Amino acid sequence: MKSYKADKCIYTALASTVAPIMAAIKHVKVEKYKPVAKQALIVCNHTTDLDFVWIGASMRRHEYVVASDHIQRASYGKIMQTLFTPIWRIKSSSDLKTIKDIMKRAQLGSDVLVFPEGNRSINGDNYPIMGSIGKLAKLLKLPLITYKIEGGYFMQPRFAKKWRKGPVYCHPVNEYSWEELSLRSAEEITQIIIQDLHENAYERQAASPVAYKGKDLCEYLETVIYTCPECRQRATLRSCGDKVECACGFSCRIDEYGYFHCGDEPAPYPTVYDWDVWQKDELRSHEAELKKMDPGMPIYEDKDQVLEMIGPGTLIYGTFRAFCDRFEYEKNDGEKLVLPFESINEMQEIGRASCRERV
Repeated sequence: MKSYKADKCIYTALASTVAPIMAAIKHVKVEKYKPVAKQALIVCNHTTDLDFVWIGASMRRHEYVVASDHIQRASYGKIMQTLFTPIWRIKSSSDLKTIKDIMKRAQLGSDVLVFPEGNRSINGDNYPIMGSIGKLAKLLKLPLITYKIEGGYFMQPRFAKKWRKGPVYCHPVNEYSWEELSLRSAEEITQIIIQDLHENAYERQAASPVAYKGKDLCEYLETVIYTCPECRQRATLRSCGDKVECACGFSCRIDEYGYFHCGDEPAPYPTVYDWDVWQKDELRSHEAELKKMDPGMPIYEDKDQVLEMIGPGTLIYGTFRAFCDRFEYEKNDGEKLVLPFESINEMQEIGRASCRERV
């Protein structure tokens, strides 16, 4: 690990030079902000892969970013480690080691940046924010700065491979002194954060419509939307260009404002948010039925999937199947890897179309 002085010099230099340039290239309007506090816990909603860059361009001072540990295994993981020395954490985990690392870095005197949702938005609305962020704030005993990024979801939808061109605004919401926070419980601090970070992309779009232009606007939508509203079958949707279609004949397209259209007819669910809320309710309504299914009959099957074994980094190719009591991965050579539900401690969504199980 580099020295604290080196971390601070490199990060501050990049935040003052490269970050503003990247923000300008991506059409991100960043509000410059000089905090009252010399050190703080910074929290922000999570909409794009570069959210930490926008925060850096705004404050232009050193901060340690808490980042998902899967980035370490990505092609750019070593660059991230070299330039930013992030605090690595397992997504959605209350890992004690991560908390200790945060406390240790905070003692050095720099800000700590946390994205308490732990995941980029799937449908334009916030991911649930857990109460652990309020507990962390009480442990650190630092002032709190809340940030919000508006428009980021439409610039980089979670399902999309390609970025769109459109306005994004990054700005501070509030700054709270430790004296203020010390009078509140961890639960109350969590509620403050939830309130300040609330951002539903479609609510904002409805109030003030803005176009986000790009190519293949609907491509890979089926990694987020998995139920057809016409035939109500799962895993039958396929996207191409700006259209998504089902084997039953259902078809619709998405426009530059993020709304669906079915020819001259209104779409059953006009937004990704509305469609996602419906499909989750639809799935829950069949929960009892799915649990009673024949254990030999897959609920869902997806071919040509890649399984990465964490540790050795081995890549395995084959077919993924979900049953009523287990996940099953059949390699191309016929060998099967079976993961009973009772052996899975945690599941995490990673990136655009990835999932990770901890057993």
